[in-house]
Amino acid sequence: MKPEKITRELVKIQSTQHQPEQLEETIEYVEQFFQSEEYILQMFEKEGKKSLLVTFKQTMKPEILLHGHLD
Repeated sequence: MKPEKITRELVKIQSTQHQPEQLEETIEYVEQFFQSEEYILQMFEKEGKKSLLVTFKQTMKPEILLHGHLD
Protein backbone atom coordinates (compact mmCIF):
# COMPACT_ATOMS: atom_id res chain seq x y z
CA MET A 1 0.00 0.00 0.00
CA LYS A 2 1.31 3.42 -0.92
CA PRO A 3 2.17 5.89 1.88
CA GLU A 4 -0.19 8.48 0.38
CA LYS A 5 -3.15 6.11 0.67
CA ILE A 6 -2.30 5.15 4.24
CA THR A 7 -1.98 8.82 5.19
CA ARG A 8 -5.33 9.69 3.57
CA GLU A 9 -7.09 6.84 5.39
CA LEU A 10 -5.58 7.76 8.75
CA VAL A 11 -6.39 11.46 8.37
CA LYS A 12 -10.04 10.57 7.67
CA ILE A 13 -10.34 9.20 11.21
CA GLN A 14 -11.14 12.16 13.48
CA SER A 15 -9.02 10.92 16.38
CA THR A 16 -8.31 13.42 19.13
CA GLN A 17 -7.60 13.00 22.81
CA HIS A 18 -11.26 13.83 23.51
CA GLN A 19 -12.63 11.15 21.16
CA PRO A 20 -11.46 7.80 22.56
CA GLU A 21 -13.69 5.78 20.22
CA GLN A 22 -11.94 7.35 17.20
CA LEU A 23 -8.53 6.72 18.76
CA GLU A 24 -9.55 3.06 19.12
CA GLU A 25 -10.42 3.00 15.40
CA THR A 26 -6.99 4.43 14.54
CA ILE A 27 -5.21 1.83 16.66
CA GLU A 28 -7.23 -0.95 14.98
CA TYR A 29 -6.22 0.40 11.55
CA VAL A 30 -2.51 0.46 12.45
CA GLU A 31 -2.78 -2.96 14.09
CA GLN A 32 -4.32 -4.47 10.94
CA PHE A 33 -1.69 -2.80 8.76
CA PHE A 34 1.15 -4.45 10.70
CA GLN A 35 -0.61 -7.81 11.10
CA SER A 36 1.93 -10.38 9.88
CA GLU A 37 4.43 -12.85 11.25
CA GLU A 38 7.14 -10.29 10.54
CA TYR A 39 6.03 -7.91 13.33
CA ILE A 40 5.35 -8.21 17.04
CA LEU A 41 2.49 -6.05 18.30
CA GLN A 42 2.19 -5.07 21.96
CA MET A 43 -0.83 -3.17 23.28
CA PHE A 44 -0.49 -0.93 26.33
CA GLU A 45 -3.11 1.02 28.24
CA LYS A 46 -2.71 3.84 30.73
CA GLU A 47 -5.54 5.82 32.28
CA GLY A 48 -7.95 4.30 29.77
CA LYS A 49 -5.91 5.29 26.72
CA LYS A 50 -4.39 2.61 24.54
CA SER A 51 -1.13 2.69 22.65
CA LEU A 52 0.49 0.21 20.30
CA LEU A 53 4.13 -0.80 20.00
CA VAL A 54 5.23 -2.46 16.77
CA THR A 55 8.62 -4.21 16.76
CA PHE A 56 10.53 -6.80 14.77
CA LYS A 57 11.59 -8.74 17.85
CA GLN A 58 10.45 -9.13 21.44
CA THR A 59 12.28 -6.37 23.31
CA MET A 60 11.64 -3.34 25.49
CA LYS A 61 15.10 -1.93 24.66
CA PRO A 62 15.23 -1.47 20.88
CA GLU A 63 18.39 -0.14 19.25
CA ILE A 64 16.30 2.43 17.35
CA LEU A 65 12.87 3.73 18.33
CA LEU A 66 10.63 5.74 15.99
CA HIS A 67 7.72 7.33 17.80
CA GLY A 68 4.46 8.77 16.58
CA HIS A 69 1.09 9.57 18.06
CA LEU A 70 -2.35 8.55 16.85
CA ASP A 71 -4.52 11.45 18.02
